[in-house]
Amino acid sequence: MTDDPIRLNQVTRAAVDSGRLVHLATINPDGTPQVICVYVGWDGDEIVAGHLSDHLKLRNIRRDPRVTLSVESDVQFEGVQPLPGDQGNRACRGRRSGRRAPQNH
Repeated sequence: MTDDPIRLNQVTRAAVDSGRLVHLATINPDGTPQVICVYVGWDGDEIVAGHLSDHLKLRNIRRDPRVTLSVESDVQFEGVQPLPGDQGNRACRGRRSGRRAPQNH
């Protein structure tokens, strides 16, 4: 694991800039995931989210700073992004199917 910041490409930045919800996944003390929707913004090159009180997500992040963000977006994207620490054996693939989600959720 590295402490180097992850550099986001312009397509990913546009997805974050879309104003849509972001799913923040943290790790509970028992190892299970805790997922919550948050709104995010930018502070320079860092993604930030505001929190008004000491919620579980903040306690989880202080205890274990590993998080995952998933961004809802209409931004077109396609390609392969290597996973951090990947030796070329695996890849995280992102492809937009062109289908739209139902508008009733």
